[in-house]
Amino acid sequence: MVKKRLLAALMAGLLVLTIPVPSFRATVSAEEVSPGISFYVSVNGSDSNAGTLNAPFKSLEKARDTIRTLKAEEGLPEGGVTVYLREGRYERTSSFELREQDSGEADKPITYTAYPGESVILSGSEKLEKSAFVPVTDSSVLSRIISPEARTKVLEADLAGLGITDYGELSRHGYYLANDLSKVPPMELYVAGEGMTLARWPNEGTVQMDEILDPDPQGPERGGAYTRRYLHLYV
Repeated sequence: MVKKRLLAALMAGLLVLTIPVPSFRATVSAEEVSPGISFYVSVNGSDSNAGTLNAPFKSLEKARDTIRTLKAEEGLPEGGVTVYLREGRYERTSSFELREQDSGEADKPITYTAYPGESVILSGSEKLEKSAFVPVTDSSVLSRIISPEARTKVLEADLAGLGITDYGELSRHGYYLANDLSKVPPMELYVAGEGMTLARWPNEGTVQMDEILDPDPQGPERGGAYTRRYLHLYV
């Protein structure tokens, strides 16, 4: 099976690949709200736990479903319910869905918040370590890079080997054709929080035509001739 590979330039730090779920970071002060009931979620928890401080849930869904059951069987307690997320990065593969049935009441709110003094990240991305990127050795790939100097600066990561197989789908867009929103957006690469662009030439701007040698009097079927000012590509 042909491995899917991602080419990237000089990666520094941790690299992040995203899927179509936004990231969210939250922190709260040490002034803890006093709810009627509290549940806890931790990246190191388990959905077979009771959801207490010492035995937290693993997922937001488990906390949500527990509240749904509580609300349906006993009703919300005075002071409402608070779900505390302990510190850490929660990687999501789908959106966290809350419906009308998950609403609280005026004096019995349902609150999802970071544990006091801790930082929580909900992310629709998958983190890749820098070590996942290695120099490209495939001569068929390197031969497509004009600059010999740039060939030594291109790295690749075997996404399939890392268990990442859903790459989304590129859709055409531009002056006359908008993106097809029915398609899963293509994967994106972020380095140090900055989105990377797809490989292109030139890296910036456009290629400018120089002298027109043939104005193409016979129509577009034959094609005219012209020279270009070529730019060097550095990856």
